Amino acid sequence: MPIVPFENNNQAHARLAELQKRTRPHLPKPSVLEVAHFHTKFLKNAKEHGHWIFVHNDKWVGYADAMIPWWWSATDALMVRIGVHPQYRHQGIGTQLLKHLVNFAQNKNCISLGGDVFDLNPEELRFVDKYGFELKQKDTCSIYDTTNPISKTLKDTYQHVCALGVEIIRGDELIRRRPDQWQKMWWAFETETVADVPCPSERKPMSFEKWQARLSSPSFSPREFFFAFDEDRLVGLSGGVIFPGEPSKGGVHFTGVLKSHRRKNIATALKVAATQHLIDAGVQEIVTNNEKDNPMLKLNEAFGFVPAYACMFFQANVAALHQQLTD
Repeated sequence: MPIVPFENNNQAHARLAELQKRTRPHLPKPSVLEVAHFHTKFLKNAKEHGHWIFVHNDKWVGYADAMIPWWWSATDALMVRIGVHPQYRHQGIGTQLLKHLVNFAQNKNCISLGGDVFDLNPEELRFVDKYGFELKQKDTCSIYDTTNPISKTLKDTYQHVCALGVEIIRGDELIRRRPDQWQKMWWAFETETVADVPCPSERKPMSFEKWQARLSSPSFSPREFFFAFDEDRLVGLSGGVIFPGEPSKGGVHFTGVLKSHRRKNIATALKVAATQHLIDAGVQEIVTNNEKDNPMLKLNEAFGFVPAYACMFFQANVAALHQQLTD
């Protein structure tokens, strides 16, 4: 059989990192440590997950991943990824991987499966259209070229917010000040504010233990985050990631402000601090994505983020896919 289970070892992590970069070259290359963390630690929280490689003449030419995200309220919906090396497309490999995922979904009593597709690749769009996937969410992915300095207007906004009594500190300073409290404080804040972020499936609150799992990720560092305090209360945060596989590239992880403190330019001030931090660290390109109705899209455009491509989440019914793939 050309489709074999992914073996969770160091050599496989390195091979998969290379294959993922070839299938989606616009995304930062995952480091071997990131792939290892995903498969050995991150997925421990998933209710179900599976991972396979398509092998042709001893070469890895495709892969498929599936999991039930623990942050979704739907426990019968799979999040999936399919990747095929550009030199091996148009040979039915994607279809065979999709069949494998559908069989896995049926064995796990899942009723739907879905995943991200980028409009940079027309082949992917034709693939999901062919098999009846429906568009559930469309995000604009924007890029900021850090050779363009942050505008004086935005920097003045940062100074103004601080002058009004809001204190903005970096993550390592938060840890120093609140060594026994910072994790619970961060988790509680994010649990409250992330509920406002558009998502293809209804979110459910993440337990503290599952939230903690990401702290061990090679691509996650509290040092890259900034926190806004109104006296003793955490009211906002913003931060990103410097990708270990391509440290010249960074990403925006999350920006959030409590409802009680919105429309006070706190989000803008936090993004000034977080963006300048990435610039000072040598990041040359910062990417972020926002759903079209997310107010953060306009804020990012004010910073100079330029829309580059779209990330679209498509979903399909498992029974309908099975019928179509077996006809």
